[in-house]
Amino acid sequence: MGIDSRKDNDSGRSDAVIILTIDKEHNKIKLTSIARDSHVAIDGRGKDKLTHSYAFGKSTLAVKTLNKNFGLEITDYVTINFYEFSRIIDYIGGVEVEVSQKEKDHLNSYIIPKLKKQTDLECNSISKTGKQLLSGAQALCYSRIRKIDGDIERGNRQKEVLEAMFNRVKDTSLTKLPAVAEMVLSQCQTSLSTKDIMGMGVWAVSSKRG
Repeated sequence: MGIDSRKDNDSGRSDAVIILTIDKEHNKIKLTSIARDSHVAIDGRGKDKLTHSYAFGKSTLAVKTLNKNFGLEITDYVTINFYEFSRIIDYIGGVEVEVSQKEKDHLNSYIIPKLKKQTDLECNSISKTGKQLLSGAQALCYSRIRKIDGDIERGNRQKEVLEAMFNRVKDTSLTKLPAVAEMVLSQCQTSLSTKDIMGMGVWAVSSKRG
């Protein structure tokens, strides 16, 4: 879950909700976005937007809400805020994504200026279109684009960034994976242990899942 905190803490709403499924039988990693504005039943709160479940009861209530409303059996979670997301991407050396002219214009005229106004994150404007390497803050802004086409495409951008992060680290040697795992753990709130993350990382790297 991506938390829309403008400060480096865990307050806010779960503005990005993506379910990661590790399918070892078919050697696949699957990402499924759930719209943040989905109208759902939240224990003790009646009907409300999915994004508000985290604000009401943090990860415990957010996961419970997902399971109850979508017939899921999620047991683990990872939550990350603006700052943590940016730092992880910078740690792995940025991510490569395709930026259209429409996305570039919206980033430079609205998203990036808004981020600078609301946070102390440093973020340079996007200078060109096409496939390019984005910094952590730029990737964060790219993941937040919504007004030019809607929440479905925003979810697709978020998954694109996550896939780009995976592509960035999948060629990492097994000896360096522990450092990556420890860095990720230091930058998020999660029910997963270092052993859990290492196990998934070793499987993904060893299987060369693309």
